[in-house]
Amino acid sequence: MAQAGSSQPTSATTTTTTTTTETASEPAKKLSNTARDRLSHRRTPFGNYHQYYSHRAQVTPDARLSLLPRSLFSNQRILDLGCNAGKLTLESLTYLGATKAIGIDIDPFLIEQARSAEAEIRRENPTEQGLNVEWRCQDFMAPDFQFEKSDADTILLLSITKWLHLNHGDAALRRLFKALYEALPSGAEENGHGGVLVVEPQEKSNYQSAARKNKDLKPMFKTLEMWPPFIAELESVGFRLEDTIERKEGGFSRPLMVWRK
Repeated sequence: MAQAGSSQPTSATTTTTTTTTETASEPAKKLSNTARDRLSHRRTPFGNYHQYYSHRAQVTPDARLSLLPRSLFSNQRILDLGCNAGKLTLESLTYLGATKAIGIDIDPFLIEQARSAEAEIRRENPTEQGLNVEWRCQDFMAPDFQFEKSDADTILLLSITKWLHLNHGDAALRRLFKALYEALPSGAEENGHGGVLVVEPQEKSNYQSAARKNKDLKPMFKTLEMWPPFIAELESVGFRLEDTIERKEGGFSRPLMVWRK
C-alpha cells in the first residue's frame, strides 16, 4: 500500500552526461538485485510502489477483503488510507456493496492509476450503479489534516503502518490513531455498533528490512519505542479489539485486526 509522508514522494531524475571514454553503443552497467532493491526503496520512501499489486496474490476481490466480515462493507462508507492504485477501494464497491468509498494516497501517479481503473470499470459496465468513489491526493499525516466524521463507517489501514511510523515516529502514529477514533461514528450513531478500523500491521522485522534498504529511514527507526501490533496504543484511545484474522500470503502473511469504536 502507498503511504502518507511529510513531503511529496521523490521521483527519479535523469541526468545526461557525455564522456570521451564511453560510446552510445556500450551497454549500461547492470545493477545487482540488491542494488536495484535498495534503489526502489529510496524512490518509494512511503511504500508508494507503482506495481504493488503485481506482488500480491492475483485474486479478485483481494483476499484480505474476502476474509473480513461482509457487514464491514455492505451499505457502509469506506475510507481507504494509502489506497495505492485503488484496487481495494473499488472492490469494496463492486464486490462488497459499500455505498461510498474514498481512497487517499500521497502519490499523484497512483491516484491517476486509481482514476484510470475507475474509468475502465465504467467503460466495461456503462450502466454500473453505485460506483460512488472519490480519490484524494493528500498527506493525511500532515499536522493540519483533519478527517471528516461523515467520510467513513469503516477505515482501512492495510500494510501502511510501517511506512507511517518510519517516516513520522511514535507520537505521530499515536495522533493518527486518536484522529481515526474520533472520525468514526459512535455506537449511538450506528444503532449500537460503532465504526471500525481495520489494521494490517507489518511486523518489526519488516521495519528493520526497510531501514536497511533505505538509509534515510534509519534515524527515525532508531528512535521508535512502540511496535506493532499497537494493541496498547489503540486501546488507549478507545478502540476495542473485535477480531484478529490470521492469514498466509507468501511474504505478506500479516494478521487483519478489526478494531471497533
